[in-house]
Amino acid sequence: MWRPKSNKLTSREAEVLRCAASDLGVQETAECLCIGRETAKTHRAHAMAKLGCVTMAGAVAMFVAGDVNGPAG
Repeated sequence: MWRPKSNKLTSREAEVLRCAASDLGVQETAECLCIGRETAKTHRAHAMAKLGCVTMAGAVAMFVAGDVNGPAG
């Protein structure tokens, strides 16, 4: 199984996962956080990579379960 180098999320990546956990899509997340759609997609992709997840559902499940080390500085 592939392991991420670090599951330390940035504060923005954590915010994006919180939005996803609240059932917001990419566009709604972008609007909520006042960022562009592509930026929201990038944060989602980085969070998924750091957590070693291939789906957003998996990343959200890990985040909600607390299986991450919290936001990085």
